Amino acid sequence: MSSRDIAKSIGKSKTYVQNRYKVMDLVVPQEVVSKFRQSKARLKTSFTAKDDAYLRDNYLKTPVKIMAKILGHSSAPTFSRLKILKLEVPKELALSRKQKTQFKKGEVPHNKGKNISEWMDPEKYESLKANQFKKGRLPHNTLQDGVIKKREDKTGVSYMYIRIAKANWQLLQREVYRKEIGPLKPTDVVRFKNGNTLDCSTGNLEKITKAENMRRNSIHRHGPEVAKAQFLIKKIENKINHKNPQS
Repeated sequence: MSSRDIAKSIGKSKTYVQNRYKVMDLVVPQEVVSKFRQSKARLKTSFTAKDDAYLRDNYLKTPVKIMAKILGHSSAPTFSRLKILKLEVPKELALSRKQKTQFKKGEVPHNKGKNISEWMDPEKYESLKANQFKKGRLPHNTLQDGVIKKREDKTGVSYMYIRIAKANWQLLQREVYRKEIGPLKPTDVVRFKNGNTLDCSTGNLEKITKAENMRRNSIHRHGPEVAKAQFLIKKIENKINHKNPQS
């Protein structure tokens, strides 16, 4: 009997029965669990006796997806039904069916170089056209020029971006600097004085060179003594890791 059946017979809940299993250190074998589940699935199935008979007669002659279509079921339940009925398609046959539907090397698709209207059924094509985007139509969620969005870079730091045109987004701090303070070269870097990368007010922006930006971001900003000490520490760590690669 299943846990549910036992619970029903003694007037308790299924959870109570399962908890008693644990207290009594009783483990239900997986094959027994599978048997109960399959039995339960048989009772709930939408497959009729006629469907089962068809599967038994044709599972070795007809691919599963075709049988499913003929019976009016989807593929997944049909595969499950075969398993419940213990009807197993031999691996060799399954592989052979798969290979028959695959493109062979050098084989040319029947619709290569053709317009969709040339090879698709006219009725289906008309139905498809009704759901296609028309030329020049934009998705409903397309953003307009001037919209500002927050994005994260690869290091997880957030920056503000502004849409200049379609598929053209620029860093907001650079746009503010150009319009409110002065021109920028492509090699110029706009930094935030207070360190807040989301604060693009003019008073918080400063222009520096890439060389100065690298110096500020490198260890050398702490002075030559600290830089030398950090270099030696790293050298020692590399030697230790080399001697103990698994540690």
